[in-house]
Amino acid sequence: MPQPRKRVFGPLFYSTLAVAVLILGFFGASNLQSSFSDWNAHQMLLQRLKGPNPGERAAAATTLAQEDPKISLPIFLEMTQDSRVEIRETAYRFFAHLWVEPRVVIPKLLDATEDPQVPIRYEATRSLALVLQRARQSVQSPPAASGGVDPHLRARCLEVLRARLADQEGSVRGEAIRGLESFGRDPEVAKIFAGLISDPERSVQFAAASALLRVGEPENRLAVQTLLKLLVDPEPVADRRAIFDVLQTLSDPVRDEASGALASLLKTVEPAVRPDVVECLTSAGAGARVALPELEALWKDEQDPSLQSMAGAAIVAIEGHENPRSQHVLLVMVMGAGFSRDQRVQAFEELRQSNPNSLSAASSQWILQLTDANPAVRRTALELLGMSIDDFPASLPQLDPKK
Repeated sequence: MPQPRKRVFGPLFYSTLAVAVLILGFFGASNLQSSFSDWNAHQMLLQRLKGPNPGERAAAATTLAQEDPKISLPIFLEMTQDSRVEIRETAYRFFAHLWVEPRVVIPKLLDATEDPQVPIRYEATRSLALVLQRARQSVQSPPAASGGVDPHLRARCLEVLRARLADQEGSVRGEAIRGLESFGRDPEVAKIFAGLISDPERSVQFAAASALLRVGEPENRLAVQTLLKLLVDPEPVADRRAIFDVLQTLSDPVRDEASGALASLLKTVEPAVRPDVVECLTSAGAGARVALPELEALWKDEQDPSLQSMAGAAIVAIEGHENPRSQHVLLVMVMGAGFSRDQRVQAFEELRQSNPNSLSAASSQWILQLTDANPAVRRTALELLGMSIDDFPASLPQLDPKK
C-alpha cells in the first residue's frame, strides 16, 4: 500500500514567504520612489542652472558645487559650451570649487581667460587664481602627487596670467595679480607688480601693492606708500577697510602710520566719509591710540548722535572697557536720549559687564525720559529700566520744590 507523500512545504513556510514578498515589494517601491525623487530633483536642478533667473541659477550652482566632483564637474563642463554668456559665466565662476581636479579644470580656465566676453575672462581668471591658491601646497609637489600641477601646466599658468596683466579690463588685471601671488616670492613677478602700482584703476593699485608685500621684500616701502595713499582718499570708497586691514598686518610703526593718517583725515574729510574712517580706527582697538585726540574732539563736538556714538565706541575700543574714561563715555551714551535704541542698549550691556554699579546713576534719567515727547525715547527708557530692575533699585529724579 503506497505511503502518503510527506509535505515538503507547510503553512508556516507559505505564510513566511508571503510576508517576505510583501516586505521586498514595499522596499522595492520605496527605492523606486526615492530614485524617481532623486531624478526629479536632479532635473529641476539642471533647469535652474540654465534658467533666466540669476538668483536661482547661482543657488543651483552652489548646491551642485557641494556635490562630489565626479557629479558636478561634467555638468559644469557642459555649461561652458552653452551659447548664452550668463550660463558660461556661472560655470566658470564655480570652477573655483573644483580645485581638487586641477588637471581637468585649469586647462579649461586657461582657454577661457582669452574669451572675447569680459564676464567670462573675469570669472575664468578669478577662478584660476582661487584654484591655484587652494592648491598652493600641491603646486610645488611632484606631478604624480594627488592634485599636483605638472611643470608644463604651471609654466602655462604663469604665461597666461602675465598676459592678463595687460587686459583692458581692470577687474581682470586685479585677478591676474592674485593668481600670480600663488607662485610665491619671485623677484621678476615683484618687479611686474611694482610697475602695476601706477595702474589707472584703483582696484589694480590695491591688488598690486598688497601682492608686492607678499612676493617682494617685507614691508616694501613703495607698496606701503601706495596703500597709505589709497587709505586717505577723501572720497567715499568701498575698499578703505580692506586696505587698512592689510596695513594692520605689518609692523607697529606702519600700523601707527596708518592710524595717524586716518586721524588726520578726520579733520578735513566730508561728514559722509567720517563713519567709514571711524569704523577703521575702531577695528584697530588699542593699536589706534595715536588717533585718540581726534576721536575725543569728534565725541565732544559732533552734532550727529550716530557719528558721536561711533566716536565713543572707538574710544572704548582703544582705551578698553575697564578704563574710567571708557566707562564715562558708555554712561553718557546710556543716558543720552539722542542716541538710538541699539546704541544705548549696547552701551548698557558693556557697562553691565565692566561696572554695573555705575548704571544706577542713569536710572533717574530714564524715568525722566518716560515723559519725553518722542515715543521711541520713551520705549527705550522703559526697556532700560526693565533690563536693570533685577540689578538695582531705580533712583528717582530730584524734583525742584519750587515747581
